[in-house]
Amino acid sequence: DEVDVPLHYLDPITFEIMHDPVTLTVSGHNHQRSVVVKYVNLFHADPITNTPCYLHHIVPNLTLKDEIQTWIRHHFDLG
Repeated sequence: DEVDVPLHYLDPITFEIMHDPVTLTVSGHNHQRSVVVKYVNLFHADPITNTPCYLHHIVPNLTLKDEIQTWIRHHFDLG
């Protein structure tokens, strides 16, 4: 069976489920940490808005992380 993943659980760059979501404080957008760190290091900008930003603008989104982990357990727990 195919499962529809809520769009806000997906990184907007890779469209993969985020396992370590972070928020860019300059825009409020959420991303997978590893993806957005690479982007910000290369371009010094938010990948969605192109607003200038730096690594200190990246903060963990623990609420979203917990929500995603709960959703994954509910939909994919085979035990």
